[in-house]
Amino acid sequence: MKTLLIFSLIFTTLNVQSVTYYVAKSGDNNYPGTEAQPWLTIQKAADTLTAGDSVFIKSGTYTETSKIVPKNSGVSNALITYAAYPGDSPVIDGSSISLANWFGIIDLTDKANIKIRGVTILNSDAAGIFARRAENIYVENNNTSNSWSSGIQFWQSTNIFVLSNDVQFACMGNNGTGGGDLQECITLSGVDTFEIKYNHVHDRPISTDSNGGEGIDAKEACRYGEIAYNVVHGIKRELGIYVDGWRSHEHDIEVFNNTVYDSHAGIIIAVERSEGSVKNVKIYNNIIYNNQYAGIEIAANDDDAPKENIYIFNNICYSNGYHSTQWGGGIYVSSKNVKNIFIKNNICSKNVPWQIATATASESDLTVQNNLINSYLDYSGGTEHSIKGENSVEANPEFSNINSYNFNLLPGSPAINAGTNAGWTSESTDFAGNPRVIGSAVDIGAYEFVSNYTSPPAVPENISATDGTELSSVNVNWNVAARATYYHIFRNGTNDLSGATNISENVGFGTFIDYSVEPEKIYYYWVRAINNTGTSDFSNVDSGFSLNGVKITAEEWKPNKKQTKLKGKNISPLLMQYFTNNYGIGLIGIDGTYKPTTKNNKVWKYKSADKSIKIIYKEKFNQKKNSYKTKLIYINKNIKIPNDYQFYVSP
Repeated sequence: MKTLLIFSLIFTTLNVQSVTYYVAKSGDNNYPGTEAQPWLTIQKAADTLTAGDSVFIKSGTYTETSKIVPKNSGVSNALITYAAYPGDSPVIDGSSISLANWFGIIDLTDKANIKIRGVTILNSDAAGIFARRAENIYVENNNTSNSWSSGIQFWQSTNIFVLSNDVQFACMGNNGTGGGDLQECITLSGVDTFEIKYNHVHDRPISTDSNGGEGIDAKEACRYGEIAYNVVHGIKRELGIYVDGWRSHEHDIEVFNNTVYDSHAGIIIAVERSEGSVKNVKIYNNIIYNNQYAGIEIAANDDDAPKENIYIFNNICYSNGYHSTQWGGGIYVSSKNVKNIFIKNNICSKNVPWQIATATASESDLTVQNNLINSYLDYSGGTEHSIKGENSVEANPEFSNINSYNFNLLPGSPAINAGTNAGWTSESTDFAGNPRVIGSAVDIGAYEFVSNYTSPPAVPENISATDGTELSSVNVNWNVAARATYYHIFRNGTNDLSGATNISENVGFGTFIDYSVEPEKIYYYWVRAINNTGTSDFSNVDSGFSLNGVKITAEEWKPNKKQTKLKGKNISPLLMQYFTNNYGIGLIGIDGTYKPTTKNNKVWKYKSADKSIKIIYKEKFNQKKNSYKTKLIYINKNIKIPNDYQFYVSP
């Protein structure tokens, strides 16, 4: 793996005099930008900051008149930083910004040495954060939601770090009816030296096939990069993590310690065009479960160009392939253009219709060894067929608590000391940060069994809880802690640790969904790691609250054909999302405004910005049945709503 070093072609001995500026909703761009007299717009800061400067953005919703473009770059030892004021949550709402594709609300094209931290970006016509030909960029702890294209997108850039961001409702500009390439929720293309780590990518609910929409994609000549410690779920019709050479030569990428679940597929490697290739890719220590098709696949997509030196080892693929067609399984080599493929030490359990399978014409290029298979399914369908490989273990892996998806091994598991040590070095670690080889041999699966810790686990770090982005739940995430066997999550209604109670069973990795919440009530969360010697101290605290609303399927929103009176633009897709600040219906993917009528707050009207679309929804709420009955009075004639689409509506 190439060491991630940052180089600069510009050297200077000058001392950079850094200045800290401030932006607030109470500000004025004629002010000096101090905390007492802040600026009003973020673009004012972008026009002013030079190397070493920072701007703190205070809470509020910022409706800039155009995309935000920094005037200046920083230097390698003096970044320019755009950051949320400590403890604040600023929002950039792009509803009023008109963008073509290949742009973003924050556009860093041709810029270098910049950090964006702690900002929420909503409602982009294109991407949330975008750049071409950028260098040494840090995108950290931001939130993006409802972007036509990617939440975060970089092209032909160098030294890119995408860390601890929350990306949801990305690639919403296409529901399968056309509209161009959307790219992916997080997209890196042609990027040299990168890290995509600790991100939460989730909830792209479009369930029809489209030109893009994958969770994380490193593609088209990406090289020397790491995709690690990410949690990806709810990508309904597309792949969780994608490594695709496309029409270029992609190489030296590691994909490790990720969790991918409840998506179309887990981790996929492909080369879609004949000019391209993928070489030197390692996929290890990942947990992949409950996906519709394959857990891990070396795919024969499109032109099926060469894939060489691919290492798939010590992953867990559990309960994949349960689409209605029951096709996909745990690990699958469908490509016929492969060389030096190594599949070792993986647990493939309860997948259908196979645990490990191949469709290659010859298996001479496959090395399949020391995998645990539960249970072997003798699948054969044309060239596709199940394989066991050498030294396979056919047994129940004996996970700690499968009900909470804790995939740690119980004492006596047949996976313990049953792997092959080939490929592991002394400094290697497992999914939880424990030494990779304990005992006579490496354990099979993502976790090394540890029964002889001599000290308690490290403290979990970077806990975060969602703020009104999840319906009737709060998602809690944290970084995995060294020496941890499992975690307990504590909660209180106030920021008082002494009164917090444990609300979880033994949780196996860094994410937990709290369903036992009241709508819009604020809860405070702490996490504690546990092993055989004891427990860690409590993590930092973070508060969160659930989205308040009722989930309604598209079946309940079918338009009355006699009432489709108006013509105009296609509305695609249509997603009803509740906004906490507005207590109303949000129309995602449509350029316009919405508001309740003043006479009857159960009637909602919408007009597009150019007045070509007019929609009225009338609601009747049955409190006894706790359900909605709605009538769609006017609607654009060309609208198409898939039957399995979901809408969120406030009471």
